[in-house]
Amino acid sequence: MSDPCARLHGAPGEVVLDWNGTVVADRSRAVEATNAVLAAHGLPPIADADFGRLFGLPLRRFLSRLSVPAGALADAEAAWNLHSTEREAELSHGALAFLVECQRLGVPVGILTAADAGVVAADAGRFGIRSLLAWVVGSSQNKAAELRKRTARAGRVLYVGDTADDISYARRAGTLAAAFTGGYHDADQLRSAGPDLIVDDLTQLIPLLQAPRA
Repeated sequence: MSDPCARLHGAPGEVVLDWNGTVVADRSRAVEATNAVLAAHGLPPIADADFGRLFGLPLRRFLSRLSVPAGALADAEAAWNLHSTEREAELSHGALAFLVECQRLGVPVGILTAADAGVVAADAGRFGIRSLLAWVVGSSQNKAAELRKRTARAGRVLYVGDTADDISYARRAGTLAAAFTGGYHDADQLRSAGPDLIVDDLTQLIPLLQAPRA
């Protein structure tokens, strides 16, 4: 396989990762949390295939698309996050090795997610990786705005996400955008958003970390 980072020049000063579906392989957990919320509102469950097709950010927009009443969206989002903290998941392919290499190279890693920070804390505690994370911003409704702040501080930023929405946020913020295929959206959905590169394993991003700084 050719190096997916070969055409990109210069290592990032900071890495920002999405959580659900990117660091954590939790699609089945997300479907279960979604169906728990739908059941609470007397709505029919969603199948895994439909979840991948319909999921989008912000989370409230996704729940609204599934007919959760507008006045109940804030509580539904909180319930979705609560269900997520109660269910375990696994680390995505290459996530641990990638985080360890970031720490070895002195590249700070932050988490920017639409999920509540409590979900990140619960998962990171189970996996023993909290010390590998420099910061966490949860419940984000506009990732582009936060990414612009990170770029202003760190210069060249790499954002990694598993949905077309993630890539769109990165594009609007002017960061490098890496799409990870192991999460909620398939490769075609990700490709349509125009990422700088697409990876199937987070270790495929390590050569970019090891390049000279731009």
